[in-house]
Amino acid sequence: MAMRYLLALLSSTLALSGSADTSQVQVLPFGEFAARDGRPGPGKTWKLTDAQGRALAAKLNATAAKTPLVIDYEHQTLQAEENGKPAPAAGWMKAFAWRDRQGLWATTDWTEAAKGYIAAREYLYISPVLRYDPATGDVVGLEMAALTNYPALLGMAAVEARLRAQLHPQEPTDMDLLKLLQALFNLPQATAEQMHSHITTLKAKAEQDAATATAAAALKTALTQLKTDLGLPTEGDITAPLAALKTKLNGGTGDAAGMEALRGMLATTQSELATLKASAQQRELDELLAAAIPTKFVPAMRAALEKLGKTDIAQLRAMVEAQPAMNAPLLDGQNGGKSPPPGDPNAELNATELGVCRAMGLTPEAYKKQKVAMAAANA
Repeated sequence: MAMRYLLALLSSTLALSGSADTSQVQVLPFGEFAARDGRPGPGKTWKLTDAQGRALAAKLNATAAKTPLVIDYEHQTLQAEENGKPAPAAGWMKAFAWRDRQGLWATTDWTEAAKGYIAAREYLYISPVLRYDPATGDVVGLEMAALTNYPALLGMAAVEARLRAQLHPQEPTDMDLLKLLQALFNLPQATAEQMHSHITTLKAKAEQDAATATAAAALKTALTQLKTDLGLPTEGDITAPLAALKTKLNGGTGDAAGMEALRGMLATTQSELATLKASAQQRELDELLAAAIPTKFVPAMRAALEKLGKTDIAQLRAMVEAQPAMNAPLLDGQNGGKSPPPGDPNAELNATELGVCRAMGLTPEAYKKQKVAMAAANA
């Protein structure tokens, strides 16, 4: 359902210095404000934050670039249809700027007649017609303004303002929203479909950037933990020596010995890291083989298993976990005085044995021969 907006007429003192030529005039205040007579309602206020003000200024500039916003006398433009009187312009608002924590200012080009009235102090106040959301009080638009002489709203810098009563329901259009988005993203010619695609792309990029940052943080944490597990110096351990060396080198001493020491330190650290990593990998492989031989594999297979582990430790671990334990006679050669039946070289291998063959690079025939040899050795 479309949001319902209301219009309100606001008046402010003209903050002009010197002549009343093209000038900067404050037309809306910053923050929360209300009329002396209680509008927008008991306990309610109009609201205009810095973020909302900047967006409003961009929207108004997009409109003013095509058609400046009129300033008339006593809001006669809104009353002309009822009273039939002409509604001459007093000036034209050609550009807008939001000043943080101050309000909205308009660059105004006054007519000669209006310059005379202002110079003679016959008109002292400007009354903008604002559009706002009745549910929240947020100011969402500026329609026009007028010269007037009846202030009633206080709080603007060098400005007094008043609201007078006329409220008109106004429905926002899709074109209003499109113009606002065009101004916000500086894409004045973009269609609704192009704007939707642009916003979707920005959203996807923001989500990807957030995911990348999260992954980077997790990787940094993992690397720090790995250094701790391997007994390597952490960033905090070497920061002070590096900072001291950098200070010495930057001091203009040209300390070649210090630079060489730094290179040596880095080379030593890299070598120690490689050695510790290899040692940790070998320790993991030895522990895995100790658990697998001879409970699941015969000692004759150790060389092939070790070769697989050095190539792909994860595959070896999976194979060991999947391999069932062998019968006791195959483990210790004790079979109650009975010789085990010799292995049948023609017997088909099961799925686990075939997996072992693939992992160790053995043909089924070679694997069968090892089984026969193992059975004969335990006889």
